[in-house]
Amino acid sequence: QRTIETASFDAYPVPFKDELTIKYKFDYVSDVKIDVLNSQGGSILSKMDNNSYMNKEVTLNLNSYVDRSEVYVVKVTTNRGSSVKKIISSK
Repeated sequence: QRTIETASFDAYPVPFKDELTIKYKFDYVSDVKIDVLNSQGGSILSKMDNNSYMNKEVTLNLNSYVDRSEVYVVKVTTNRGSSVKKIISSK
């Protein structure tokens, strides 16, 4: 059974240095919450977006939160579900 990605997105560049861009890949209107978690699961950045649309790009400045090369988790949550991606920093 195939899981439908209800809140799919792209995240780039990977690895990222200071900024990470989230590009929405869902085609419905929803408030969106973007969370960036470190490898221990702690939230380092949370951002609300009240104006989502297909292919919209949201840039997150993670420069002040990221101090070493590590795996981070980006979680995008909409009113239909959430999707998660692992990303790597190149500090």
